[in-house]
Order: sequence, then structure tokens, then C-alpha cells
Amino acid sequence: KSQEIGYKNIEIYNYNVINDLPEELRRKFDVFVTDPVETQKGLKLFINRCISALKGEGSVGYMGFTHREASLKKWHDFEEFLIKSGFVITDILRDFTIYPEEDNQWEDFYRTYRIMKEFDLELPNVDWYKSCFMRFEVVQGPNILEIPLPQNLEELYFDDEAWATPVPSFLEKKE
Repeated sequence: KSQEIGYKNIEIYNYNVINDLPEELRRKFDVFVTDPVETQKGLKLFINRCISALKGEGSVGYMGFTHREASLKKWHDFEEFLIKSGFVITDILRDFTIYPEEDNQWEDFYRTYRIMKEFDLELPNVDWYKSCFMRFEVVQGPNILEIPLPQNLEELYFDDEAWATPVPSFLEKKE
């Protein structure tokens, strides 16, 4: 597929995080970079799958993580998860990624945001959604943890802190 769209040195896989990582991709990579969902179950499940792709000590993960939809408690739980998985956090660049309002035309997303449904808010005119960029490195292992699967896609994408996550079209309830 990658050759069909003009990429010669890259392989593309269609993968569902609910499923285990295919055996041929496990322990094959030095680095992963991702911007996962930030629900308790979705975050750990997604990162655990990424971890299973890493070779071992010295391998590195990079990811975006917000303070908008992740409380300090969620950060704490995630840090504990990383430690149990054999990682140490080496760097956090606060507000590294800024999601520009004007450039991205998020209006369609806003109609699905929980916060917009619960409060009578105007569309923002400032770039308010920002994400930290985190680096963590394997110091032992990595250890692949048992993560319970979400009961459904709603539980994968949403929790009580997901107030500015757009509802994917396949999850939208038709009125």
C-alpha cells in the first residue's frame, strides 16, 4: 500500500488497538511516537501496545499528553504505569503542541464536545488546546502489562475527563 501512494521506505499497517500487536511487529523497534487517546483505559492500552513493539533497554517512547483532559491523578496513574513497565520519564516539554484554531477549522468538532453541549459557549478565538511532549526510556524490560480491554468504543475514547474530545462520526448518535 505504501508504494501505491508514493512512499518507498515505509510500511503501513491497518491495526486496531483492541487486538494484540501482531507477532511480527513485537520487539522490532527502537522508538515509537504517538498521540494517544487520554482515557484511563485507552491511554494505557494504546501505550502498552506501543511498548510491546520496543526492542528493550534504551528504547524510547514519545507521546503527547495534555492537562486539558488529563488530571494530575491521571498523570500520576500513568507515571506509575510507566514505572511498572520498566520506563523512566526523561523529558517533558510543556505546551509543545498547540492546536491552532484558525488553521484547523475545528467548528465541526465543537458541536460534539461535551463542554459545548453542557455550557452555552461561543467558539474560541484563542489557541487553547495544548499538549505536552513526553519522552520516556526503557531502563529494564520493557514489561508488558495486562491491561483490561474497554467494554466498548465509548469507553476507549471517553471518560469523565474527556470534555473536549470530538466524537468520531462512527460513534455519533443520530437524533
